[in-house]
Amino acid sequence: MRHSELTPLIGAETKRHYITHPLHNSSDRIEPPSSISLSFQLLRREKMAEKTHDAVSIQLEKTHDAVSIQLEKTLPQLEHWEADAATPAAWDIVPVRSAHDGWRETMTAFLLGRDGGRDPKSYDTRSKNWIMFTIAAAGLMAPITSTIYLSSLLTVQKDLQTSEILVNASLSRTCTGVVQYTFYRRSSTWALRLGVRYREIYTFCWYSEHYKRVNTLYLFTCLTAS
Repeated sequence: MRHSELTPLIGAETKRHYITHPLHNSSDRIEPPSSISLSFQLLRREKMAEKTHDAVSIQLEKTHDAVSIQLEKTLPQLEHWEADAATPAAWDIVPVRSAHDGWRETMTAFLLGRDGGRDPKSYDTRSKNWIMFTIAAAGLMAPITSTIYLSSLLTVQKDLQTSEILVNASLSRTCTGVVQYTFYRRSSTWALRLGVRYREIYTFCWYSEHYKRVNTLYLFTCLTAS
């Protein structure tokens, strides 16, 4: 009657190399593994025989010497890479038409990074205000508002070189619902793209194409996670 017991003792060591992501500082490096070393010891204990007599039970056990095995696997080196933080071009970021030419295209180009090298600080006040509003609205609809919303506003405020007054104006415009018709007009499209469930709520929304008069009162759909 023979059987054996295997007692592995495993230890692993990983060697790494660094690549730098363009969106991080040079000190913030990603560390994919370049090689993995695995070593372990295997102790084998084998029970040789077992015999039972009338009054005596005999057991023989043989222990082999420890066997050390070391393996090393080298992984292919990863090349340095660069990628832009892309936003899907199919998104209609501000689906609103205006008699003022250029502000909608300016904001879309800014958010997509396709403004042809134009300095964002040179944008007119209307375009800056709409950009800040879009970031504010997106942040308020995000599940983790505290991490995405505030940091995004600070980043955009720095890029546009805007004042806190303009930021507060964007917040006020978002919270009071002056331009909530934007979400009303695009709620069905966003529902299909995001694959989430919507609940209808009643909200007072004021709409006027040139912001000169109150045009109508809307019932719009507000985004909530399913």
